[in-house]
Amino acid sequence: MHRSHLLTTSLIALLLALAAAPQAGAAARCYGAAARDAEHPCFNPELLKAVSPRPIAALLETEAPCDPFHRAWPISVCWFGVSASQGPATVALIGDSHATHWRPAVSVLARAKGRRAASIARTSCPFTFGTSTTLNPRLNRSCVRHNRAIRGWLAARPAIRTVFVANNAGARIFGGNRFAATIAGDIAALKSLPLTVKHVIVIRDAIKSTYQTPGCIQQAMRHHLHAGRVCAVPIGRVLRPDPLAIAARRVGTRVQVIDLKRFQCSKHRCFPVVGGVLVHKDIDHLTRLFATTLGPYLMRAYDRLAAHWPKASAAAAPPRCFGAASRDSEHPCFNPELRYKVTPTPDDALLELDSPCPREAAPRILSLCSFGVSAAQATETLVLIGDSHATHWRPALDLVARAKGWHIENITRTSCPFSTAPIDKSKALRRQCAQRNREVVRWLRAHPEVKTVFVAGNAAVRVFGAKKDRFKLALAGYRATFASLPDSVKHIVVIRDSIKAKSGTSDCVRNAVRKHQRAAIVCALPLAKLRRSDAAAAAARELGSPRGQVIDLTSFQCSA
Repeated sequence: MHRSHLLTTSLIALLLALAAAPQAGAAARCYGAAARDAEHPCFNPELLKAVSPRPIAALLETEAPCDPFHRAWPISVCWFGVSASQGPATVALIGDSHATHWRPAVSVLARAKGRRAASIARTSCPFTFGTSTTLNPRLNRSCVRHNRAIRGWLAARPAIRTVFVANNAGARIFGGNRFAATIAGDIAALKSLPLTVKHVIVIRDAIKSTYQTPGCIQQAMRHHLHAGRVCAVPIGRVLRPDPLAIAARRVGTRVQVIDLKRFQCSKHRCFPVVGGVLVHKDIDHLTRLFATTLGPYLMRAYDRLAAHWPKASAAAAPPRCFGAASRDSEHPCFNPELRYKVTPTPDDALLELDSPCPREAAPRILSLCSFGVSAAQATETLVLIGDSHATHWRPALDLVARAKGWHIENITRTSCPFSTAPIDKSKALRRQCAQRNREVVRWLRAHPEVKTVFVAGNAAVRVFGAKKDRFKLALAGYRATFASLPDSVKHIVVIRDSIKAKSGTSDCVRNAVRKHQRAAIVCALPLAKLRRSDAAAAAARELGSPRGQVIDLTSFQCSA
């Protein structure tokens, strides 16, 4: 019992130490893959002895976000990139776990280009036609069904015109010459993709690691040595020929290859730590952080390929008048093909997660994360503050941020409006929200470079102890909060809360779709029944421009 307690205590101490370890260079120059960009040589001596994440912490990593996960038997599909509200998926990522570890990089590309992407990757199931040498008969049959079903799934979704493929370069299938048989199986798989897919991009498998490398890195860290150099290995030990890349070059035409191995290796050696970032989580999978830093270079390689594609590829863009564009009064737009369409379906919408927002080091009460461009590349840093009704504006702000080169810090928490007015929730949550809001003000005082904050909140939030005077107390709460912001904040931009729906609206939409009716018409409701006065917007209008400003996009949901 005593020994078990000691082990538990030691494990907790280890995990706390890992959590407390500084994430060196989260916005540092030459971070990760940028340190090996031959086109823009970069050196940062502060990163020479940095290692992030630590080797032990890397083993605990989960896969990059991908939602909502659903079964489309015999395949499983999840989604990443931009939200479904911005259009149907136009990109897919297929392969085994070596496709999954490229997802952070492909996600950087997808979000930068406003694309929604489908991930159809399955561990130990490389995208090939043949019988694996490492799986038992039951799993082999499952993989064969999975790979053969991909063609039909893609054919039913002609908007997906670009497919990324990646496999474990060490995977083999049975045949007289297993390497040749694997190439033949990969060629057959690549050729099987439907003609609706115009561009197939094979990402050459990452260079593997060695079993001795994690221990070497730990030793180098203990002795304050440059782990990337001390633990580098000859390229001949870790570079494997990639049958899928060979197959892609033989297929040609619509199949092309992106090879990023130069970001891991020089001509003679491969480096386990690059630009302060640990390259591998295990012997042959990349860490999420390193894969993310590869994103801009994957996109650069993609752009160079795309520059030579026929311009017809532009047809993969969302349809004309899609979503909010159909209610743009300055550019009237009508597309009859969209009259009976609903994307996403009400059921799929319930499964949506918040848009991606990588966590940052900060007091836990702030739950700080960021989106837009990286801090190192940004022209300006802004902040989004509020409750979940601020969070749901993040996809829209992300588009603006990427277009304008902004880095946006996200400080939102469900049920916690950015107001001194106490919410009508539990006492513990009221206390936590008050503490969070005080910390936000302290954080802004410590970051005078932030000149603009976006604020949004649930206009219907109940104020504790208020009945008839709910709006008056809510308004007073926002007045007090805005007054507490430091003078360095020049612009408080309130995004007026969106118009709510009714509890029966989803059922109405489902019925309209089933009966082939126009859901937008048959399920419409009077604006007067749905519009709520927004205290945050009222407080901003009282401040007046330029310090207090309001963005009201109600016209994109409702008529007058």
